[in-house]
Amino acid sequence: AEQIYRDIIFSQKFNDIIPQCIYALAQIIHINLDDPLIQKIDEVLEHKSLNISQKYTLKYALYFIHHKNNNFDKAFDYLKEANTLKKTLYKFKIDGEKRTASEIKNFFLRNKKEIDKFLIGKAPKKPTPIFIVGMPRSGTTLLEAILDQQSGITSLGELPYLHNVVTDSMHHQNIPD
Repeated sequence: AEQIYRDIIFSQKFNDIIPQCIYALAQIIHINLDDPLIQKIDEVLEHKSLNISQKYTLKYALYFIHHKNNNFDKAFDYLKEANTLKKTLYKFKIDGEKRTASEIKNFFLRNKKEIDKFLIGKAPKKPTPIFIVGMPRSGTTLLEAILDQQSGITSLGELPYLHNVVTDSMHHQNIPD
């Protein structure tokens, strides 16, 4: 996976997937500060067609890289930059989040029997997945980073599966966005 990501990142022409590849690579491996990838990230950040979402994705990648290298001051600077960029796109409203959380809870309560049928008789296999679910800005990413430091735990980053299932279900039930 690392080599495929690097091949995409260092391909001759810029494309929209490069920032996401950099982000994914920064999450799954330790990247030294003298790695040519750091210079490539700086080049990509200067690209004219980069949108705000891609910029904050790259800033988060730089945060992960510097944090893993114990360069905490620089890591925090990148985290602040990424969060500032992200806030320009997403206007957080707690009422909408409360409504969504309530709808998710109700979905699982309504479908408890089907979910229980699926789980009965299924013994957990190794490795056992741990899902960290929470509200935005509630510390889930910090918890993930802490758990990732344990030798028996490997982080896969933020996965879209629950969000996709809930969103799909809400659309089928004609629940407004």
